[in-house]
Amino acid sequence: MSLLRNADRNVMQMDFCAGSPRKGPYEEEINSLGSKVIHCPLNPFWTFHRRLARILRANQYDVVHSHSWLFSGIILKVAHRCNIPIRIAHSHTVRDKRSPSIYRKLYGWLMRRSVMKHSTLCLGCCETAAAALFGPDWKSNDKCAKVYVCFDDNNFSPGQQPSVSKEDFGLGSDTTVLGHVGNFRMAKNHTFLLDIAAEIIKCRPKTYLFLAGDGELRKDAETKAERLGIRDRVIFAGIRNDVPQLLMNLFDVLVFPSVYEGLPLTLFEAAATGLRVVCSDVITREVSEPLPEAFTYLSLDLSAEQWAQKVIEVLDQGRISHEYAFQKYKNSHFSVEKSLRELSIYYGCQRNN
Repeated sequence: MSLLRNADRNVMQMDFCAGSPRKGPYEEEINSLGSKVIHCPLNPFWTFHRRLARILRANQYDVVHSHSWLFSGIILKVAHRCNIPIRIAHSHTVRDKRSPSIYRKLYGWLMRRSVMKHSTLCLGCCETAAAALFGPDWKSNDKCAKVYVCFDDNNFSPGQQPSVSKEDFGLGSDTTVLGHVGNFRMAKNHTFLLDIAAEIIKCRPKTYLFLAGDGELRKDAETKAERLGIRDRVIFAGIRNDVPQLLMNLFDVLVFPSVYEGLPLTLFEAAATGLRVVCSDVITREVSEPLPEAFTYLSLDLSAEQWAQKVIEVLDQGRISHEYAFQKYKNSHFSVEKSLRELSIYYGCQRNN
C-alpha cells in the first residue's frame, strides 16, 4: 500500500490478487487509487490453478509479484505457464506457520524447488527471511536479492494534527498504554504479552494494554486476560486503519515478544515516531539499524516479571524526538523512495522524475 500510494501510475500500475472472497480493509482505497482487487479464493483448491491462469491471461500482466511464501511455488508455476515474463517470489517470514508434520515438510521441499525453478527473481525482506525460503546460500545466487519493506513517511511525519487520544478510549492523560499491533496468531505470542502486562499492572495500576489486530487466537487471549484478572485493563481494538496515529499519540511503548518474525513493519514505523520498542531478540537487528537507541531486545527465556521490569525502565526514558527519529528512517533503506527505485528496476519500468 505504501508503494501504491507513492508510485507514478503513468509508469507502474498495480493490481492485487486476494486469496480470500472477503472484502479487505484496503479495498476501497485501492480502487480510489486506480487499481483493483481481484478475488481468487484458494478453495476449491483443485480449480485454483485454472482460475488464477484466467486472471493472468485476461489482464496480460508484465509482472507477478508473489508474497505467499511457500505457496508462491504454485502461484509462480501458473505465472510461468501463462508466459508472464517477470515472476517474483518475496519472502517476508522466517518459518512456516503450520506445524512441521512429515507432509508439511514434504510440501515445503516441493514448494521451495518450484519457487527456485519458476521465479525469475527471489526477494527477501531481510537476510533471515531470504535464507528461510531460498536457502542459506541465497547470497551466491544471482537471482536472489534483498529489498526492505518501506514505510509511507507521509503518514508518520511530525506536526500532524492528532486524530486519536487516550480520552477517545476512556483513558485519563495520566495512564500508561502498552501498545501492540499484530494479528492474533502463535508467532505474535499474545499469551506471554498478557503475562508481561499483568506484571506491569501490579507495579503501575494505571497501565493499560492496547491490542490492535484480530485473528483466530483472539478468543484465547480474551479468556486469558479474564483469568489473569486484567480484562478491564486490556483493550481489544480489532483491525485498525489508524495505526500511525496510535503510534504517535496513544502508545507509550511498543511491546513485541514475537516467537518469530521476518522484518516487522510496525517496529520501524513505531521507532520513526520516536516511540521506544521492547522486542524479542529473535527479531532481526536490521529493523533497528537507523535508530538503535529506540530498541531494547530481550530473550524469550526471561520471565514475564523480568520483561516487565525492563519495559518499566524503558517507559521511564520517555520518547525520542519525533523529528529526529523520523529523519533517521526517512533517509534510511526503509524509505519508500528507495523501495520504489529498486522495484522499478526489477519490474522493468522507469519512474518519471
